[in-house]
Amino acid sequence: MFMSLKNISLKALIYISTGIMAFFLVLLVGIYFYTFSMELKGQVQASFESLADSIEARLIECVESINESAKQYAYSSDIQTITFFNDPEEYFMAADPAEDVVNFILKSNPNIAAIYTYNKNGRIFSSDSSKRWIFSQALEECGLDKGVTVNTPFFSTLFYNDGFKSKPYVIYFYPFYNVRDGKFERIESAICAILCDLNHLISWLDIDKSTRSAMAILYENSIVLSNRNLTEAEINALVNIVNGRGKVNIGKEKYLSNSVNLPQFGWQLIYMVPEKDLLGGIIRVRNISYVLLSVVMVLNFVMMMQIFKFITRPIQQIVDDVRSVRKGECTRIRPAKVLELQELSNGINRMLESIEQAHSKEREAQSKLYRAIIEQKQALIYAYRSQINPHFLFNTMECMRSMARHYNAKPLEKVISSLSAMFRYSLRSNTVVTLSEEIDHLKNYVGFMKLRTNGSFELRMFVPAETFSHPILAMCLQPIVENSITHGFVDKGKDEPKIIQLQSWIGNDGTESMLHVRISDNGCGIPEEKLNQLKSNMESDNNVEKKYSIGLYNISKRLKLVFGDQSRLKIKSRHNYYTSVELIVPKQPRDTSLEEGEAV
Repeated sequence: MFMSLKNISLKALIYISTGIMAFFLVLLVGIYFYTFSMELKGQVQASFESLADSIEARLIECVESINESAKQYAYSSDIQTITFFNDPEEYFMAADPAEDVVNFILKSNPNIAAIYTYNKNGRIFSSDSSKRWIFSQALEECGLDKGVTVNTPFFSTLFYNDGFKSKPYVIYFYPFYNVRDGKFERIESAICAILCDLNHLISWLDIDKSTRSAMAILYENSIVLSNRNLTEAEINALVNIVNGRGKVNIGKEKYLSNSVNLPQFGWQLIYMVPEKDLLGGIIRVRNISYVLLSVVMVLNFVMMMQIFKFITRPIQQIVDDVRSVRKGECTRIRPAKVLELQELSNGINRMLESIEQAHSKEREAQSKLYRAIIEQKQALIYAYRSQINPHFLFNTMECMRSMARHYNAKPLEKVISSLSAMFRYSLRSNTVVTLSEEIDHLKNYVGFMKLRTNGSFELRMFVPAETFSHPILAMCLQPIVENSITHGFVDKGKDEPKIIQLQSWIGNDGTESMLHVRISDNGCGIPEEKLNQLKSNMESDNNVEKKYSIGLYNISKRLKLVFGDQSRLKIKSRHNYYTSVELIVPKQPRDTSLEEGEAV
């Protein structure tokens, strides 16, 4: 049947397969829900029995853990000293360890909110002074503050809070005796009162964590605390739950309920869970569903494979033809037999024809475009460098004039010597130089500026030998040092140290080693707003028309043009503290033709 379908629409094939799959899916869902309803009742009851047993076991575990914590606390040696001994020195020595014991108990048992110790002599030790009034009120109501003696632990049947109705507590009273140094004197006893946080307790007991299940503590036929906000209907249902396990209805919703009486506490723990929330994994239903689903999937798979073959064969034909075109074995692809794919194959053929027509034009334009880009980059580099030189030459000539007048022309020879070396370097033909050549130029500039400023600053260089031969952009270090001298030290006092530090190292940035050159000064720094503006100016393409940060802008742009996007210029500064400029330069320029351009 499928082999005769040569010109059928792909949409029709999808409709047919979807209809068949829908039929089997409806049949599967019907069988699934029938089986599920048969197993639901027994599964729900079993799940609730397991949940109820777990909650009761947790409640018993809670009582035992509180009793064990009280015993551990009361009979620790440091608590014994704090409670029964009157020696001030021993008391203060035991105070810090006693605090550690308290913190350990509180951390190990989160159901405990605070611990309070009281003996007949009126000595009190409390872990939380803000809750001491709760213990005092409890002792008074139980008569323990008037000498009433108890021999067994018990829970209070009263609830206390720290000023908020959402903070109910119950207190566990545990009598203990002086047993330090092997003594056991029942005549010398004390009371350990443990404040139990019912909020945490009910959260800990709420194993189900369902947003619709309800759990509450019932005391004197009133709900003291619940695991969430309850509606009026839920409150009425909880209050009317009988002892033991049963069922309640709220509207059309069915709930399974349980009530646990604890004579130690004097209250009931009541809770109810919707039947629908107890639907755990039903193994039998799952297995039956898997078998039925597998049968349906096999049938659908066989059918879909035939459809896929009908579709994929012409698609594979188009793929093979495209590969042949890419290898140059042919120039067109064969038309497909499926209607939708015929439009695709015809479109590919039209595209191939357009590509052939455009390819020849592209080759002609490519060489012209490449030459134009190279010329434009070379012109930009010349423009950037030419903007630096006139400004520097002007400063240099002004300096020579001032020095000649001040020193009566005696240092002029040294100044001219430094200037000559700098001029020769700035007019050299290479755009890329080694780091050692750039540092030699910087030394000439610094020597000249020291004469101009009367040696008011110091240049410190930390340049390892392995960085000497690394390529770097010509005329990139001197403008940065010039900024430090003319702008960074402008507010420095005459006697304050003015230090410029130059560091270089080779670092691995990803897979390629890079040269890092950092120039720092301890000058006045740059305010944050101005620093952000400076960085913004450096990223702008029209900065050649601006008056500020032109030197750094030129260096950044020249780096990008010569060494590519891997090169970077980073500026860091803190106002009134420092300024740091770091150059990151790859080992090779991206365009070797830029190394041989003439300098302006």
